Amino acid sequence: MSLAPCRQPANIGGVLHLIHPVLVHFGVALVAAGVLLESYGLLVDKEAARRFGGPLWGVGTVLLVAVIASGYLAANTIELPAGADEVLSDHERQGWILLAVLVLLQFWKGWHRGRLPEGQQRWYALALGLAAGLVFYSALLGGRLVYGLGVGVGP
Repeated sequence: MSLAPCRQPANIGGVLHLIHPVLVHFGVALVAAGVLLESYGLLVDKEAARRFGGPLWGVGTVLLVAVIASGYLAANTIELPAGADEVLSDHERQGWILLAVLVLLQFWKGWHRGRLPEGQQRWYALALGLAAGLVFYSALLGGRLVYGLGVGVGP
């Protein structure tokens, strides 16, 4: 049996746009699951859910920096179809808004050393719900780019 050598792409830019989908799916899963779990744990006083959800979306927030960077890289290595510019701009802006909200929520929790006062827990859980909504809206825009407009999947 003979194994043929693996062919490397002549232009590495031809595959750079594939990094973003890999990172974004992990990031969305971590942030969405984490904020929903922590919010649930706060609202119904389930310590295990709160303690498990917090680190999940914390890691997702760090990963979001790489997601945003890879998104810009992807956008600069492919040709956009007509009509994609506005949706792409909204998607990029949404990524930055989401990152800002998540960082602010991390600071809020960090200010209290991870244990929010009783009076702030419901507001914090509500803000986590808002963050989940932002994640889902950003994912909707990304899906519209790929599945609706064919960005990154064309021939």
